[in-house]
Amino acid sequence: MLRSSASKFHDLAVYEHGYASAAAIRLAYMFTTCLNASKMRLQLKPHVFEADCKSCGKCKPYYMAALEQNIKGQEVLKCKGSTPYILDALVDEGRRLRDDFLKHYSILRSSSTNSPNHNLTSPYLSTSCRATQALHKGF
Repeated sequence: MLRSSASKFHDLAVYEHGYASAAAIRLAYMFTTCLNASKMRLQLKPHVFEADCKSCGKCKPYYMAALEQNIKGQEVLKCKGSTPYILDALVDEGRRLRDDFLKHYSILRSSSTNSPNHNLTSPYLSTSCRATQALHKGF
């Protein structure tokens, strides 16, 4: 079992069942075993890895899938606990803030006038005027 797979499987078990669940605890041990496997010459039995892949190999937690652009064909899990999962709540709050700021700035943009700001255009205008005068004087 690759360490990244073990970590992903553990994250999914925690997300779906909670930290105290038997699946999360088993996968936590599997992850630590995978970290030390090369030193201890341990190998995971193939049927155990295949079973873990089947149970959560294609699943992604909502907070991970929400940040990706292309999630077609992926099974997305939504936490069903009594309290929202903190990363789900953070993703939702981040999206809400983004939408609010975009709405606010689009209102500001549409309400702004298209007349030029004298303070911003005066350096350009004075430089253009001097360049025109220099051109007429033959400089």
